[in-house]
Amino acid sequence: MSSKLRLNYTYYNCPDIFQQIVEWYLGFDPNGDLFDYTVIDDGSHSRPLKAHHVPEHWNILRINIDYGWNNEGARNCLMKFTDNDWNLLLDCDWVVDEKNLKKLAHAADVEMLDEGVVYMPANYGPKTMRNSFLVHKDEFKKRGGYDQNFIGYHGVDYSFLRFGLVYDHTGWFEFNRIVDDVVPPAEKERAEEIERFHKHMDNLARLGLGHRNKEDKQDFVWKDEETKMELWQDIEYEIIR
Repeated sequence: MSSKLRLNYTYYNCPDIFQQIVEWYLGFDPNGDLFDYTVIDDGSHSRPLKAHHVPEHWNILRINIDYGWNNEGARNCLMKFTDNDWNLLLDCDWVVDEKNLKKLAHAADVEMLDEGVVYMPANYGPKTMRNSFLVHKDEFKKRGGYDQNFIGYHGVDYSFLRFGLVYDHTGWFEFNRIVDDVVPPAEKERAEEIERFHKHMDNLARLGLGHRNKEDKQDFVWKDEETKMELWQDIEYEIIR
C-alpha cells in the first residue's frame, strides 16, 4: 500500500462510544500501520477527550470553545489538518471494517477514484445523503467545506452536501453502525433546532444577503462570496499531538 487513507472523527462528550471506536480499529490495525487516524474534540467540557485514552498513533486536535452544534465546523478543522489525499469523514455512530478500508485504500492507490466525486457507502441507499463519506481533500476545499456562518445551528451538513454536485451512490463499499445515535433523540430536540436554523436563514434572506436553495431548503445560497466571507466565523483549534 503506497499511501494511507485517513479516518477523521469528531468527538463531543461521548467517551464510552469513542472507546468502542478505538477498540474497533485496534482489533486489526493496532499500531496504525495500515491507516491514519485523527479525532477532534469539539469543545467538550463535561466529558472532554483524554489523550491517554487515545492510541499514540492517533492525531488529536481540540477546539477549546463549545460553540454548541459545531460538528461541521470541527470537520473543516480536520480537513485543514489532514495531509492525506483521501479522507473518510465519520460521525461517531459509524466505523469501517478492515475489508472495506482496504478496498477504499486500494482504489485510491491504483487511482480508481475520481477526485471530483464524493463517495457514499451502500448503507444509505441510492441517492441518499448522509454526513459520513469519502472525499478527496482538494475536492473538499473546492466545494468550500461546511459554512461556518452557521456555527451553533443544527443542519449545516447540507452546506457541503449540496444539491446538484457529483456523488457516487453505487454502493461498492460499506460502513458498520455501532450505535443508533450518538446523542439521544430526547436531548437533540432535532425538530426545534432545525426550525431555528430555518428561521435564521429566512432572516438572512429578508436582509438581502442571499436565499434558501430552491432544490434544497436546508442549504443557504449567499448573495456573493464577499458577503459570505464578511460574516464567516473563524474557529481555532490546537494540536494535542
